[in-house]
Amino acid sequence: TSWYKKGFIAVKSNCSIQSYVPALHPLKEYGITKVLACTYQAISGAGKTFESWPEMVDNLIPFIGGEEEKSEQEPLKVWGHIEGDKIINASEPSITTQCLRVPVSDGHTAAVFVSFDKKPSKDDILKKWRDF
Repeated sequence: TSWYKKGFIAVKSNCSIQSYVPALHPLKEYGITKVLACTYQAISGAGKTFESWPEMVDNLIPFIGGEEEKSEQEPLKVWGHIEGDKIINASEPSITTQCLRVPVSDGHTAAVFVSFDKKPSKDDILKKWRDF
């Protein structure tokens, strides 16, 4: 039976990891061991506008409940594999996140720090990204 007759799993990950997980994927051959990601998430991610959430003007929230756990687990799901009818998360890398809500209407930003088994050069990284 063809895949389209049985269906398939389509994963749409959380919005904050979409900015950096694709950029890390082509670098996996260097053995990503640790990822530290600090995300700065717009109020639109909470389904709000400045009109509906005026107290966010010139303010930030240094913790978004549940977001850190999702942001640490979902990349492992994206890099995992399917066994039978289950997604088996990848076991590496170790991921630590800090998620902040910032006074921006739309768009998330991430500062990401990565450790590798085999440290790639800047040229190696740029080539992997170009070829991805």
